[in-house]
Amino acid sequence: MNIRARHFVIVLGLLMCVGRTTIAQQLSLSAPIDPLATNEQAEVKQKLNSFDRGEITLEEATEPGGEAWGRKVVEYYSTHTNDVTTKMKLPISRCCAALSMYLEAANLASDYVQVYSNDWRGWKILGGANSFMGNYEQALAAATNSLRLGDEGSYVPVAMLALHLDRLDLVRGIVPHLLELKNSKPPQKIKPLDAVAALVLYSLKADQRDIFIEALDGISAKDILSRDDLKQLVTGGCDKFEGKEIDKIRQEVK
Repeated sequence: MNIRARHFVIVLGLLMCVGRTTIAQQLSLSAPIDPLATNEQAEVKQKLNSFDRGEITLEEATEPGGEAWGRKVVEYYSTHTNDVTTKMKLPISRCCAALSMYLEAANLASDYVQVYSNDWRGWKILGGANSFMGNYEQALAAATNSLRLGDEGSYVPVAMLALHLDRLDLVRGIVPHLLELKNSKPPQKIKPLDAVAALVLYSLKADQRDIFIEALDGISAKDILSRDDLKQLVTGGCDKFEGKEIDKIRQEVK
């Protein structure tokens, strides 16, 4: 069964960037945007300065107006590159990632973590951007740093990237945590079914029947059938493994 782990990686965005382009060039390839008015420039500058001083959160700096705000932040950076501090590059990189500008997001996040190496948020953006550029080794290294620094939301990305790279040793060490996340109520930073998908895929690659059964324990057939990726994985497990528990799962997902 040929299952590609990258289909399940939980990261920002949908598109890949090819080649090295400037942020201004990337903006020109996306939806047209008018130059920022003076008051808009002042608003973005004020937000970035507030973040730089620690007065507002990353979410407050990047999410007040959805995509439209993100584009303002990116446009501001394209014309004021020399005016931003290293700390400001974190919200700018997040906005770039949200706009599918992964190369610039990775460059900015890389600059950020060189100075703020203990901030998992920079590593998470760097991992997500690299993943969608196809740089899976770099993505795994960054996601692992994010996880090491305390981001529970990085367990599934680390698992899926490691599985894609056949690093079963890395996944083996976080299986207990994935099982905890699968059963978390209410759900925390990930969707429980994402953890289930990671566990099932690991069980298939590592030939671990017990993990397959434990991953699906408490998961309804309705939940399994609600996702084509998970249904395919579970069907593959039912073909691969044997036993009464497997027969029961097979019957439920028919």
